[in-house]
Amino acid sequence: NKELVIKLVNVSGDAQVVPVAVEGIKKLNPNARQIVLQSNDLKAMNTFENPLLVSPKESAVKLKGKKLDYEALPYSVNVIRISMQ
Repeated sequence: NKELVIKLVNVSGDAQVVPVAVEGIKKLNPNARQIVLQSNDLKAMNTFENPLLVSPKESAVKLKGKKLDYEALPYSVNVIRISMQ
């Protein structure tokens, strides 16, 4: 299965809406997945007491045709995985 992988980083303390348009690929699965690593606290770190404080969270994201208005949370690393059909 071929996959298109889009990586976005938001270094801002505010959420950012990023318009994403995919060209040159004939067919995309509209049901994509996103993996987000984020914390509002730049000094946040995992500890033995709280080992998952900063950890990747996976969820679904829906494409509209070949477009997506993606909201990148503050201080986040985002990976969007879209299956190519």
